[in-house]
Amino acid sequence: MFDVLFTKVMTTVCPRPRIILRFITFLSSVSALVAFSSMTRNSHTYSKIDIIVSYLLLFGATVLEIYSAILMIFSDWGMLWLSDQRKPLADSISRVICSSRLLSFFSNNKKWKASIAQYEPKNSRESPCKHLPKIFRTGNIQSWEDVGCDLKELIFKRVLDMRSRCNFPLVPYKILEERGDHALRSKDCLEKFEWSVVLKDFHESFLIWHIAVNTCVGQDSIHCNMSRSLSRYMMYLWSDLPFMLPKELGEPKYKQIGQNSEGSALSDGDELAKSLNLLQSEQKWEMISEVLVEMLTYSAIQCGWKEHARALQGGGELLTLVAVLMAHLGLHGQCA
Repeated sequence: MFDVLFTKVMTTVCPRPRIILRFITFLSSVSALVAFSSMTRNSHTYSKIDIIVSYLLLFGATVLEIYSAILMIFSDWGMLWLSDQRKPLADSISRVICSSRLLSFFSNNKKWKASIAQYEPKNSRESPCKHLPKIFRTGNIQSWEDVGCDLKELIFKRVLDMRSRCNFPLVPYKILEERGDHALRSKDCLEKFEWSVVLKDFHESFLIWHIAVNTCVGQDSIHCNMSRSLSRYMMYLWSDLPFMLPKELGEPKYKQIGQNSEGSALSDGDELAKSLNLLQSEQKWEMISEVLVEMLTYSAIQCGWKEHARALQGGGELLTLVAVLMAHLGLHGQCA
């Protein structure tokens, strides 16, 4: 998708036109280098500086053509062509390229790294609200977290649950509007925590839960680590890629939160954390992780496809993969 949207390469399974054009450009560069060498070999018409500069330019053009050819061979399209040949030699070359760390240097780096960025304020002693006015500046991304099988399984479970409930006589759009309330309802905690998800705007709701997640007393468990990792990833989207979140998370609204509602959000987050701490630890973190996954799927639905495509310039985001998965199951805009 990155090649299709952001490059001019002919992304076709048949590489013959690309090979022909690449050979023509390479042959042109080499011919120009050889012709210039013949012209200046016994000639004193040109100065040495001009000759040296011309040699450097022609040699550089030839090296770039060779490098481009190597990139074409090691590209996804080149590997796809090799795999389609179904011949022992082509299969061996493909395996060598895939297994070689040295040759992987030439591979395309515009791919999702199967990891999510973690937003962490530079001064960990300060509360997240202290950084709200500076949220649109970069520099708060301190680490990356691998997307483990547990998180993938939880997201897939959530999407399948949404898909299964579309078969019942419910309003489909109500399912797509869930942003934590369904998880709370399934845990019989909606009445207690409804104020934090249903009675708040999404941006206020997420901020309160983000503060609560990083304030709650937690143990080193799967759901605890997953919840904090997902919360910091959503905060990273909020800080660096706000165009991928619901439109109500626009910069004017966000600045308004940072300047006028800082104390209220921090107070609500602390109150939510105290209420969550009254629950059993495992039950608490399991519910929190499900609430945050619902917020993730809600954001994936609200994000436009142009914004998802724009994020591919940096290798793509987990949010985009979730949106594609939901669209594949008929959960983007309407239930099939």
